[in-house]
Amino acid sequence: MESLRCFVAVPLSDELKARVTDFQQRLSSRLSTYALKWTKRQQLHLTLVFLGNVDADRIDPVKAALTIACTACPPLELKLACAGCFPSIQRPGVVWVGVGGAASSLCALAQSARMAMEPFCERPEKKPFNAHLTIARVKAAPAREVARIGASIQSMKMEPLGEWRADEVQLIRSELFREGPRYSVLQAIKLQ
Repeated sequence: MESLRCFVAVPLSDELKARVTDFQQRLSSRLSTYALKWTKRQQLHLTLVFLGNVDADRIDPVKAALTIACTACPPLELKLACAGCFPSIQRPGVVWVGVGGAASSLCALAQSARMAMEPFCERPEKKPFNAHLTIARVKAAPAREVARIGASIQSMKMEPLGEWRADEVQLIRSELFREGPRYSVLQAIKLQ
């Protein structure tokens, strides 16, 4: 049986992706390190739920459950405002930009999507939803270099990158290749 690696996400506008890419370039020149793998422009998105591998014959039920989960959510006014690291500034593994704006509505949408997708997830998410946009991952590097990345992010004064009206949720297939993942939209649900 074929399986598809999937996740549920809110897309960003092309204009906002361009601003994030500009921010990545500024940050890259400031950090000048080999230890960061930057998220490509076409891969920028706000993840609500990571499903993992889903049997191909279960995709239609996934789509149906996701549609129901999103029906009560209106479009959301969101913004990208701050930068940080997971799991911590002292030991960064992921560099992110925070998502603000209609935070409580976004959390409610994420919770609804997570509950609907739980029967289909390889490993249901146990951590609370934390609205963020992953802009880089930290590769294996000496501890001093990793700490320098975190300290640099912490000391930054970041201007807000912009706002957008999130009016769609997407079910996305992620295919892994040597040059990086390729995404294809399996379903787009308009928020109304």
